[in-house]
Amino acid sequence: MENWLKSGSCVKRKQESTNECEVNRTFTSKDVIMSQTSSNVQKVEKISRKYCSEYLQYGFTFIGTDEEPLPQCVICFETLANESMKPSKLQRHITTKHPVCSNKPLIYFQKKKTELFSTRSNMENVLLGQGNKNITTASYQLSLLIAKNGAPHTAGENLILPGVKKISSLLLDEKAVQQIGKISLSNTTVKRRIKEMSINVKESLISALKESDFYSLQLDERTDIADNTNLLCFVRFTFNGAIEEEILFCHSQKTSATGQDIFDSLNSFIHENGINRSKCVGLTTDGARAMSGKYTGLVAKVKEVAPLVERTHCSIHREALAVKGMNPDLKSTLEDAVKIVNLIK
Repeated sequence: MENWLKSGSCVKRKQESTNECEVNRTFTSKDVIMSQTSSNVQKVEKISRKYCSEYLQYGFTFIGTDEEPLPQCVICFETLANESMKPSKLQRHITTKHPVCSNKPLIYFQKKKTELFSTRSNMENVLLGQGNKNITTASYQLSLLIAKNGAPHTAGENLILPGVKKISSLLLDEKAVQQIGKISLSNTTVKRRIKEMSINVKESLISALKESDFYSLQLDERTDIADNTNLLCFVRFTFNGAIEEEILFCHSQKTSATGQDIFDSLNSFIHENGINRSKCVGLTTDGARAMSGKYTGLVAKVKEVAPLVERTHCSIHREALAVKGMNPDLKSTLEDAVKIVNLIK
């Protein structure tokens, strides 16, 4: 009895193991079929249909490239997908949306095609023509003039443009007045133009600075009439064999003006614009503790990342301190000398 039970249990286990193997083989074969099917699906490439000149009889021309043209109706100007480049689908469009034109001869669609191409050409001339380019250039030039004079952005729309129109109506013909009226000088346009020009100037300056072998920085901290602390940074570098000097940035200090805060503002600008710190060989500041501190000042922080830098005390700042108690006659003479030097510079 015990042997029978043992042998019976052994047979059952063997059948179960056999069934498990069959299931595993089944799943394995299914996986192979699925993988082969997916690989075949991946190999299917998208077929791009080509345009045929006979499709004009259905009222369709094409736009886009010759490799992937898109059918365009010459009546309603609707553009269809490349998959619709079939006579049956093109004919269905003309019969459902333009049933009156479905029986028109080929010459009718050729005329519509000519009108469509003429409209395209006129639009390109308006958008990309020389006249539009001059109008856009004038908008930038007037926006630059507004920015240089510190005038409000509304001055272009409320003052400059009406004044130029009146002068043109008196001295020029009506066509010139119409062209001047196309110049965009709205408040938002002038703001956008000024921002785009400032970004372009910044990018050009940084690009020239990256090409320079060495550069030096001059930093000064000032408080404006609104009692806001501003950090100004000037840069001097070599460009095309000459020494150039430009303002690099002006940042408003939202926190206290410590040496670490000033360094963080300078370091973030240099890091964001990809400027090489090791090329900095000069740093000019005043004698404030936040600038010239030996351990926590700006100079000490800059020397940690730019070992070649040499610190120089601002000579103009020294002179400004020295002339505070100077005789008024001598002070006026010094002020005249400073004006002469600035003019020559």
